[in-house]
Parts: sequence; structure tokens; C-alpha cells
Amino acid sequence: ATHELSELDALTLIEKVRATFNVDPDRIYLMGHSMGGFGTFFLGAKHNTLWAGIAPIAGGGVGPNAPADKFKMVPVLVMHGSDDNVVRKESSRMSVRELQKAGGQHIYLEFPGKDHEFFIRRGRENLEKVFDFFNLVSRRTNVGPIPDAAPQ
Repeated sequence: ATHELSELDALTLIEKVRATFNVDPDRIYLMGHSMGGFGTFFLGAKHNTLWAGIAPIAGGGVGPNAPADKFKMVPVLVMHGSDDNVVRKESSRMSVRELQKAGGQHIYLEFPGKDHEFFIRRGRENLEKVFDFFNLVSRRTNVGPIPDAAPQ
């Protein structure tokens, strides 16, 4: 299936980079936009011991193929535009609700009046938030589920 080949491509590339460069294994991150946001949740859950943090943008996907409990040790930054007419903001909101129920560490940023492509075409300062987030987390600093996390 295509998703299996995509997964193999991504993991093979990561291993080649790790073999070629001095990569800190505690600071490997995953980010994706739109379909890549769904893929970020999928690969984030399936290979949850690899990532120091993930950032699915304008996607979604927590569910049967990406169970929320797989993110208990993986900080997640979710971003979505409120006026996205390609991927509904509800997909990110649902994913965040599931992360809350599981006690996963997460931040949800919804940008009023912003569309689907805002992050990749006109939202450089908002993409910088992803890198700021990644700078704050590593596998050494991940503390696990948030105590007393209550669903809202």
C-alpha cells in the first residue's frame, strides 16, 4: 500500500541522515502539513519512541490508526486555521480532545481567520512557532502524562 511505502521512505531517510550526520537521538522531530499532518499523527503514534516532539499542522488523525495513548511521552503541537476549507478545524479539535483524555502533553493553537495554506505560504512567523516548540522539548525533558488532565 502507498502509506507503507511512504512510511518506509521516511524511516529510511531518517536512518540515512543519522548514519551520515551527528544527530542527537533525543532531538528527532516530526512535522507535517495537511495530509502530512495526518501522517505526522500516524508515524508519531506508530514510532512514538523515536520522536522528541511532533507538530501536525492543518491535519488531524488521532484515532484507530494513531491512538492518543501513544502520545503520553511525545509532546504535540497542533495548529489549525479557523477558516480552513480543505481540512476542517474539527479534525484537529477532535485530536486534541483525545490527547486531553489520554493525558498527553500538547498545545493547540487555532488561528482566527486563517485558511489552509496560511502556514505554508504566508505564515512564516507561525511556522517559526513549530521550531520554538521543538527547541523546548527533547526526549530527555519529556516527563510523561500531565497529572490531573481532564477532558474538556
